[in-house]
Amino acid sequence: MQTRARPKPFTFMPFLFGDRSCIGQRFAVMEMQASLAILVRRFSLRMIPGAPDPKRRLTITMRPSPNLQMTVHAAE
Repeated sequence: MQTRARPKPFTFMPFLFGDRSCIGQRFAVMEMQASLAILVRRFSLRMIPGAPDPKRRLTITMRPSPNLQMTVHAAE
């Protein structure tokens, strides 16, 4: 059984850290995990062939740069 390495504390900044961290962080993460679980079961996401690989762009909200180019298909 493999164990996952713990991420370094300042690698994911949308919720901040320390005294000024977001009090809803745990709820937001659990809500996103539940939403993703539903989407993954119902849809298939595929990168558009030839689309550039996205990189993280750190702003107030985390977004890929360039924009993520994918197609969505109903799960089979």
